[in-house]
Amino acid sequence: MALLTEIQVDLLNDKVGVGQILRKLLVLASKKNLNILEEWVLHETDGYPENIPVPSYRTAPITYTGSFSYGTTNWQYLPIPTAFIKKFAGEEWLWHDFREGLPEIDRRVINSNGKGTFSIDTSNLQFPLQGMLLEGVEIIDIKSRIDIGSMVRIQETVSTKTLNLVLKLEKEVPALAEITIDNKNTITNSDQKKANQMTNYVIFNDVKNVNIGSLSQVTQNVIKGDKQSLVHALNEIGISPEKALELANLAEQEKPQDNSKKLGNKILKWFKHNLNIAASEELRGNITNLIYKFWDLC
Repeated sequence: MALLTEIQVDLLNDKVGVGQILRKLLVLASKKNLNILEEWVLHETDGYPENIPVPSYRTAPITYTGSFSYGTTNWQYLPIPTAFIKKFAGEEWLWHDFREGLPEIDRRVINSNGKGTFSIDTSNLQFPLQGMLLEGVEIIDIKSRIDIGSMVRIQETVSTKTLNLVLKLEKEVPALAEITIDNKNTITNSDQKKANQMTNYVIFNDVKNVNIGSLSQVTQNVIKGDKQSLVHALNEIGISPEKALELANLAEQEKPQDNSKKLGNKILKWFKHNLNIAASEELRGNITNLIYKFWDLC
């Protein structure tokens, strides 16, 4: 049976974990050098390292309760406002990033039956909040709460994205629909590029199918110092309008003073926070060339 067909069958079987299904997708991506897909699947199965931002569907809100004392009076586990946490401890305490691989998430959901909550260590949270609530009020203890349903949503999101992707690949790249585990046939560069573009579009939702062959003309349309022309060019190679404007603003701020082809820290951070773009060396190179043209360094 073809790998794409096997994956579809497994996705319709409630007894097969999402992490297990992704391993078959990894075989397909690895065999056919679908680098963007392979990187995403590896992160989803093995986990996201600390230096890689997690996708938005892997972030969940954290709520807190606290025990307080005021003289001889005690209050047990009253809700702590998120605005208070943000102001005195920082917004990073309001969100939890799920970095675990999907096999681990699958196990935790099964063991919890998809219900209940879990917590994170709050020992370092008490210090920045102590004495900030009301004068004389002391924080005795803080408890955190994250809904286990956040993990279920990760499973559902990845499952839906995977199904949408394999259906589109089967339809738009017929050569991939014939691939089996034992199949050693190669696919054309054109099919490989189309598959990578579809991965960007379906998995990351902000890069559309584009004709990379027209890059030369797109680059020529960028005018030195004209932010709008850079935004338009970035749109042409598949970057969403919102992200294109965000990057153009950074390029405007960080033009090197010595005319060296060196990207500034804010631009490098932009790539870091856009895993789908940073994972594609070709797309990243194309974006960099457009920035150089905007800076008149080509």
